[in-house]
Amino acid sequence: MMLGMLFGSFFILLALGVPIVFSMGISAGIYYVMSGYPLMQFVQKTIGGVDSFTLLAIPFFLLAGDIMGKGGISRRMLRFANALVGPLTGGLAVTGVVSSAMFGTICGSAPATAASIGGIIAPEMLEKGYSKRFTGSIIAASGLLGIIIPPSIVMVNYGATAGISIGSLFVGGIIPGVMAAAGLALYSIFQSKKNDYGMVEGHKSHYDTKEIWDSFKGAILPLTTPLFIMGSIMLGIATATEAAVISVVWSAFLTVIVYREMSVKELCKVTTDGVGKAGQIIGMMASSAAFGYALTVEKVPALMANFFVQYVDSKFVFLLITFVIVLVFGCFLEVIAIIVLVTPILLPVATAMGLDPIHFGMFMCLTLCLGGLTPPVGLCLITTSRIVDTDIDKMFPDLLHCILIYVAVIALVGAIPALSTWLPSMMA
Repeated sequence: MMLGMLFGSFFILLALGVPIVFSMGISAGIYYVMSGYPLMQFVQKTIGGVDSFTLLAIPFFLLAGDIMGKGGISRRMLRFANALVGPLTGGLAVTGVVSSAMFGTICGSAPATAASIGGIIAPEMLEKGYSKRFTGSIIAASGLLGIIIPPSIVMVNYGATAGISIGSLFVGGIIPGVMAAAGLALYSIFQSKKNDYGMVEGHKSHYDTKEIWDSFKGAILPLTTPLFIMGSIMLGIATATEAAVISVVWSAFLTVIVYREMSVKELCKVTTDGVGKAGQIIGMMASSAAFGYALTVEKVPALMANFFVQYVDSKFVFLLITFVIVLVFGCFLEVIAIIVLVTPILLPVATAMGLDPIHFGMFMCLTLCLGGLTPPVGLCLITTSRIVDTDIDKMFPDLLHCILIYVAVIALVGAIPALSTWLPSMMA
């Protein structure tokens, strides 16, 4: 009965248009009161959900990405990527993929990556004859690289919730991230050749070594950022949170002092805006923690774990069920809420079935990424549809191809654990 009230109030609030962070918090609060628990326990669980040094990495990685994006760093990376792959068929589309992968190494956020890269390259793609639906789809799909290629706020949140090494998750995301980027790049080339995208007068079909060198010199310092982040973590010099702080300091140093593309006043404005974004994420985590504890009291994790143990005897079937559950939730819930709610239920089952926590974590994180491309809460999809000024439904044919590329990567990671565990094992 109480469980029905918990979910009933939650879905009613969602249907009324109440933001999910308040829907979860209010429904959890009602549950605590109606169940006779002291209201202070609700407060303790809410605060306890965000009382973690590890979770401080999330706002710092977001801030570093904002500073880099608004400080002109994304333009430098895009120029270098264009010099490398621009002469290819569909060069601008491939440039968008490669520059998104580069920006993802410093950002950690999919919507920020899509907005930073898409805002620059989308107008040029449309001018060169790329369709709106293809441009919006490939930029949205490339934006997901921002949370697959480390650092990733999704991996930080999953690692903190699951109690596993964030550094290992970061390293485990490198190979899947490269696979996804390669798949999107090949798709861009194929579609561009098929539809004659970008084949207009002035398209460079040869490499300019001088431009490659000049653009490399302009991008080399930003490209060292992932070395600071991953190097400090892998060498044990810094935790993920400390590495995130390093990336913020380095980003501010580059944009304000070295390149002088951002004033101190503008830096303060970006920081203030970043606090607002971080507050939204922290609020989501706090309300999710209270909601998740209510599920634990109702023994939902234990019941689901018993079900899986009794009726599912195949790792691959379990991964398939996990994929479906996370994908369905991703259509309606924010990624962070899904992590907090689902991880305590599924991770113990995965461990009992002999799945490596890093392997299962990467499978979860990759599946969670698809939420960025599925309406109605697909932030990457919404962001790029506004950039290219087209309706989401018109993007669907090309978007479906991009989704299938990610599904193929997820299937390979699920079937071949070494794709996500080999590099972390080398680090250990």
